[in-house]
Order: sequence, then C-alpha cells, then structure tokens
Amino acid sequence: MLKKIIATAALALGVTSAAQATYLPAYLTTNDPYNATLKISDVAGTEIESAKLYLTFADVTNNTWTTKETISVKLDGVLAGTIYNVGSDYTTYSFNVRPSTLSDNKLDLSISLGCTPAYYIFCLDQDVWLKKILLDIKRVPTKPTVPTTPTEPTTPTTPTTPTTPTTPTEPTTPTTPTEPTTPTQPTEPTPPVDVPTEPPVVTLPQPPVELPADPTTPPSEVPEPATLLTLGLGLMGLAAARRRK
Repeated sequence: MLKKIIATAALALGVTSAAQATYLPAYLTTNDPYNATLKISDVAGTEIESAKLYLTFADVTNNTWTTKETISVKLDGVLAGTIYNVGSDYTTYSFNVRPSTLSDNKLDLSISLGCTPAYYIFCLDQDVWLKKILLDIKRVPTKPTVPTTPTEPTTPTTPTTPTTPTTPTEPTTPTTPTEPTTPTQPTEPTPPVDVPTEPPVVTLPQPPVELPADPTTPPSEVPEPATLLTLGLGLMGLAAARRRK
C-alpha cells in the first residue's frame, strides 16, 4: 500500500475571490483514512462571504475488482456529505463550507471509507485515490459598523403616594333561614244541594184574630186557611166552566 501524504495547505486569497489548489495524490483505504488541516491567511478589511471545498477522487482498481465505495467527508468534525461508488476516472465533488467554520482561519478535513460485506462473514476494504483538494473562498469588503446613538437617560419617575389602606368592612350577619310553610290541606268539596222536585207549599197568612173585650167571653170560631183555599179553588173552577160554554 502506498504511503499517504498529509500536507497543510496555506491559501493566499485576494479581496474579492481567489482559490489555491493543493495537489496531494493520496491512496485511501478503509483502515487508512485521510486527515488534514487547511490554513487560511487573514486579509485585513475583508470578510468571508462564501466558501466551497472541491475534492477529486478516482478508483483505478474499479475495472478489476468491483466494489462500491462509501466515502464520508467531515469538516471540523461535522459530516458535510457522502459519496457513493466512485468511478475509475477522476471526478470532482463539491461541498459547501459555512463561513462561520472559517472564523479561526483554518478548516479540519477528514475523509474515511466504509467496507463491503462479503458472504455475510467478513468485510472487504474499500480504496480510492484522492488527487486534488481545492478550497475556493470569496471575500468582500468588511461593512463599516454604524455607531449607535447613545440613548438619553430616562427621567426618574416620581414615587407614587402610598394609598391609604381601606377599612375592612364588617361581615354581614347571616340571615335566619325562614321556616318552610306548612302546606294547606285541600278543602273537601261541598255536597250538591238537593233541589226539590215537588212544588213548594205556599202558606197563606192567617187573618188576625180579634180578641173579645171581655176575656171571659170565648172567641168566635175563625175558619181555617185550608177551608178558604178550597172555596177559592171551587169558585175558579166554576168560572172556567162558564167560559168554555
């Protein structure tokens, strides 16, 4: 196995945009990953707007021993992307780099390979060639910071007069519950008055009895009211008979 070359690339960058290519042919395997630190020179009056990392890989043994590579790329310990099944021809892959990761003017690069399972017993090593590393950084002039206007001191507020505590109101005397009213018993219905079917008997007033001047003389006999009624009815019947004739 070829000995891997680990180098540190110092990139000289311009104000607006620049890139420095580092040619590092290295042979990577499952048990022999690649680690490097890319250092970046600081440019006064500028700040990094965007950055991209370009890696060029090839699997020269792909034609004789076919294995599907799994390449993991980490930037500052964070997984940036995964590449699968590298061909025999050199191919360049790009990865976005956050400007915040370059605030310390360096970038830690780590490249590792997986393994290919064989017959469910063991794992075959994967291998690949790393031909080129290119870190492209775009810089822009630093924006001047606008001085903030000092805020005017706030006027102290006048302390408020403490409020007089209110006298607690006396508790109201609970009202005595009223006794429940006794339910009135229903009155019995009055029985119906029997209306007499027979005509009422009319009692005629009796004429006053004249008392004799001499109390020893017995009074004269006074005819009874029934006798007078009978006589009157007879006279009425006689008058009615005459009219009919």
